[in-house]
Formats: sequence, structure tokens, C-alpha cells
Amino acid sequence: MAHRGPDSDGSAFLSRGALGARRLAIIDLHSGDQPVTNEDGSIVAVLNGEIYNFLELRRALEASGHRFSTRTDTEVLVHGYEQWGLGLPQRLEGMFAFAVWDERRKRLLAARDRVGKKPFYYTTLAGGLRFASELKALLSDGLLTVDADYCGLLVCLTLQHIPPPLTPLQGVSQLRGGELLVFEGSTFKTQRYWNLVEVAAARAHYPLSQPTPGEALERIGAAAAARTISDVPIGTFLSGGVDSSLVAAALHRAGHRFETFSVGFADLRFDETPAARLVARHIGSRHTEMEGRPPTPSDISNLIWYLDEPLADSSAIPQFLISTAAAEKLKVVISGDGGDELFGGYLKHHHFSRFWRAQGLRLAASLVPASSFRVLAMTEARLERSADTRSYPIATTTKRLRRAVHLYRMREVDAYLDFLAAIPSFERASVVGDAFPSRLSSEAVGAPISELLPEITQIPAGLGILWRAGLVDALTGLPGDILVKIDRMSMANSLEIRSPLLDRSIIEWAFSLPDTVRRRQGETKPLLRDAARLVLPASIAASPKRGFAVPLSEWMRGALGVLTAEVLLDRSTSERGWIRRSYAEKLLAQNLAGLDMGPRLWQLLVLELWARAFIDSSPPDAPAL
Repeated sequence: MAHRGPDSDGSAFLSRGALGARRLAIIDLHSGDQPVTNEDGSIVAVLNGEIYNFLELRRALEASGHRFSTRTDTEVLVHGYEQWGLGLPQRLEGMFAFAVWDERRKRLLAARDRVGKKPFYYTTLAGGLRFASELKALLSDGLLTVDADYCGLLVCLTLQHIPPPLTPLQGVSQLRGGELLVFEGSTFKTQRYWNLVEVAAARAHYPLSQPTPGEALERIGAAAAARTISDVPIGTFLSGGVDSSLVAAALHRAGHRFETFSVGFADLRFDETPAARLVARHIGSRHTEMEGRPPTPSDISNLIWYLDEPLADSSAIPQFLISTAAAEKLKVVISGDGGDELFGGYLKHHHFSRFWRAQGLRLAASLVPASSFRVLAMTEARLERSADTRSYPIATTTKRLRRAVHLYRMREVDAYLDFLAAIPSFERASVVGDAFPSRLSSEAVGAPISELLPEITQIPAGLGILWRAGLVDALTGLPGDILVKIDRMSMANSLEIRSPLLDRSIIEWAFSLPDTVRRRQGETKPLLRDAARLVLPASIAASPKRGFAVPLSEWMRGALGVLTAEVLLDRSTSERGWIRRSYAEKLLAQNLAGLDMGPRLWQLLVLELWARAFIDSSPPDAPAL
């Protein structure tokens, strides 16, 4: 994991094991190496990430008699544990995964930040505990029997990612956001010190307040300022959208000077560099632009190695490119991630809201007999097998009708996740090969996500549908996709990314607000857009949501499509039994015929290449530098 910490490495050998850490030096450059101990060496700590309120905690601990020997935030963990014990994680604000060893008690305390920005994988072997920031580190000594976790892979086929606590490997779990782990004797337990569902539900019992744009701007400014603590220069990412532009403007108003970075594409439908350039001129930043391009086979191998999981979010490609550009100049970048989940920025939220509110269609769907559903499926299959590509649009319409009937028969949370899925649950059985049914029951292959992730069923009803959709995203897509992509692609380049909109105070505040802050006459994120109008050009405040989208289907009609066909139609892929060859052939043909099948093809390509790297040749070979 040298890419996560190229500046130094250290280890501490304990009576019952060892702790090790690599360091990306950002605070206390000269005396902040890890592990860090207390005065007599009985407490040892390692930290991945940053504790933003460490100066405040340090002052409180010094007032209680604790003595510090460094200026690093990691030392707060040592003395904080001495002072507060297992209550330490609740006092921390930041992005972190840490472990503290107590030699006297022979106890290990580990915890992950509230949202899950920094990773924490763990496994138990022979009564011991092993953990790391990356999955591949747990495979490096060969002690772990490497086998796929098929439940995790099924979730990945639907969501394109694997949310905690699931992982793609049997016997390996992740700490969830806001969760701590205690290992003592030969046993361990996990428990929540912060639970987003409970926090949101508690806030929902109070009258929901109507905030002002000025209040939003003030809160964002305070969270952004907290993330400027650094002994090295910082920069920001600019997508040209509201969130990243608002964060950059807040830093500019506070008097900070920084560089900005963006990535663009020749295809103007996906290019946001003109908007990013406008914001950079407005705040007077020194701006760098990267040109997006299709990934080469070497690029894809590197992405999969760094990602650790079969994450099928193609925006990892531009995220890697922009991180590479920023890392040539900086170690720390501040981003605008999180605004869409908290304030209704995704169009999918609004599309699903309209879909789910169609009471008449829901009633009609409930009256459709099962035999008609089967007829639709057979009609769709017959049209897709036709050699006449003119039948594809009819097949697509049939699929949409069948999918709508299927969704209206599900509970809301499952319908929402299936609504987003590239491969819906009713289609999984036609996608996965024989290996899945042999490991799981046929019912499990088609099971709704709530049976695999029961936590999402605890979301309270009665509030706005956009509020609930954002909460589902915060429990699934945020920790399983967005934050994984950000962490892995930035740390692959030894770059740290900080996200002010995911400050605990903003998260808790956002889920105390009514849906009017998330939708206004078809406009997404009206609260953040109104705040942006106070400090940014009007065109930026009105800009549509794009994200880091890439022209994937177009790329799949070129060299990337040739590679995809070679992989998916290869004999070894068929023998693995994860992906049905007939399904891959159908997607390839439909994409060439002009249908938008790029995301599905990318998902299958990543899944198979991940299996080759992590299952067939574990530990996976490091990319050539």
C-alpha cells in the first residue's frame, strides 16, 4: 500500500500482534510518523485519514493533564483513548479509520468515520483479527482462503457496487460508517457509535425547518474551513456543477488561495470544462484541465487493482485522471461530494418520485396476472433474439413495461434500488451463469436488495420520498460507490480528498429539512442553487446535474468494445460460470445497434477482470509503473 503513504512507514510489535502504517505527511511533517504511543508505550495508535477537530480535543486533553510530544492529529487518539476509552470515536470529527492497542487490557479498539470515507476491511483467522485499508493487503500473506462472496457479487450486479458490511470475498467484512470494533481476548464485537438511520429518524420527529440560502452558505463555509488545516498546500476539484463550485466559492470568500482542477471530454454532452473555467475565473484560481479519453487495457487493469472491488462506476476513469493531475502539484484536494445525496441533486430521485406516485399505474400493475408477466418476458426474449435490429426498440419498450409491473409490486425501498439498477433483480437469473445458482438458491438470485441489506428497511416512512431516497443513497451508494471511488482513485496517486458537504453537522442538518429544499418546480437542489446564486455566476447556479459521466456506450463501439468482447466471450469467462455468454452476446449486439448498453457491458467487464485479478491470481499483481 505504498501509494497510500509514500512519505514514511512504521510498525509496532506488540505482545499479541503488530500495528503498521504508511504515511502521507500532511500535518506535522517532521515528527508525526506512525505508530504513535503514549509516554510509557502502553497505548499505541495508527490512523488513516484526518481528525479535523484534533486541536480542540488536544486543548481539552492538555487541560486534563495529558502531555503531547508531537503536533500530529494521530496523538489525540492515544490520549483520547486514555481519557475516554471506548467513547473516543464519538468525540472525533473527520474522515478516519484507526486502531488503538491497549497493552494493559490486551484490547484493540478500531473505528471508522461516520459516513465511511476511509476504508476498514477485516477478517478473523484462528482466533485472531487482521485488518487493513485495502482488500489486497489481507491477501498478501496467503493465509486467507480466497473465494468469492456470492451475496456481495449479487448486490454488485444490481447496484454496481458493494455497500458495507458486505465485500466480494468470503470471510472478509467491512466496518460500516459510524461503527467501532473491540477485540479482546479471542473475541470481537462491533457496535454503532453513530447510526444515520436513527439520527435521521429522531430528527424527523421534530417540525422540519425551512432554511435560508445564507444559512446554507454559512454552514458550508464553516465545514470547508475546517478542512483547510494542513501543513501543505490545498486545491479543489471543479466539475462545473453547483456543489464543487459552491465549496470553491466558500473557500475563496474565506480568503484562501488554491489551485483548481477539472476534466473534460471531446463529446460536448459530457464536457463541463467551460463551466469549471468560468468558476475558476470568478474566484481567481490557477486552473488545470485534463482531457478525458477511453481507457486502455493497461488503464483498466490498474483501475481494478487500485479499486480492490468490482466497482462498475465508470466515473472512476475521470476521477483517476483528475487525481493524477492534482497529485503532480498537491497532496490535499477539497471536493463537493455529498450534495446530491443530502439535498436531492440526482435526477433519479425525481424520476423515481414521479414514477412511484402514479397510484393508478401501481393499482393496474397489481392486477396484472403472473401469466401476462411471463408472456411479456417471452416476447422480449424473442424480439432480442431476432436478427432484425429494428426489433430492438420494441424489445426495449417491452422490457420497460415488464420492469414497471415488477417494480410496482415491490416495497418502496426495493423498488427504488431496482429502479436505478443496470441489471434489475428480475433479470439477474438470465445474466448470471451456473456458478451462482450452484452457490445460492434460485430465490436468492432474484431476491430484492433488502433481503441482503436489511438495514435499509429501517428507514422511517411518512416523510418526503426524496428525503427517503437520499437516505437510501447515503446508506448504500455513498459508502459503497462514491467514497470508494474517491478514496481509491485519489490514494492511488497519493492524494487526499476532503469533502465538506459530508461534515457530520451538515448531514444531520440536511436530514432535518423538508423536501422543499430538494425539489422546486422540477429544479434539483434548490437550496444549494439559491446559495450558489449569492456567490457565483447565475449560469453556474442553474447548471444541470452531470457528474463525472463518460461516453461509455460510444467507447464500447470502438477499441474498448473489442476488448470487452474478447474478455466476455472468452472460454475462461464461460468456464467460470459467473456471466452467461448469451447475455454478453446480446448486449454487445444491442450496443453496436445504437442502444445504450455501455454501463451494463462495463459492469460485466469489470466483474470478470476483477475475478481474474483477485480470485485467479491472488494476491493480485501490482500494476507496472
